[in-house]
Amino acid sequence: LGWCIDTIGRGFADRLHAHSCKPHGGDVQFLYREVTLQIISATFNDKCAEIIGPTLKGARLGLIKCSINSLRQKFCFKRETSDFLPKNDNSFCLVVGENSRSAGPFMARSLYLAPCNTTDPKYRKWSIKEDRN
Repeated sequence: LGWCIDTIGRGFADRLHAHSCKPHGGDVQFLYREVTLQIISATFNDKCAEIIGPTLKGARLGLIKCSINSLRQKFCFKRETSDFLPKNDNSFCLVVGENSRSAGPFMARSLYLAPCNTTDPKYRKWSIKEDRN
């Protein structure tokens, strides 16, 4: 099923990681709003992915109240490479970690920023499913 952005634990949490995608969605459902450059939770109202602290190698993501003015919530999706890049530093990509850990009947991995040019593309490629409604 691939890897999806997910809240850590069950239900709402203010920290994000990668989780094996669930066939029925739930807290692994996020939308990309290209107009505002935000990755938005489809499950938790008015919550967006945000880089915690400075944009640097290993920076983690949290799930924070959406703010159109927060630069740490701005991500560009580069369709040619399927990368998510922080708007304020496009040398980094949003990646999943190499190592999996058990998450109930599923698996989880770390979710963080890493240099695009030294990260294997298989850890940084994202798919955006188009809304058919």
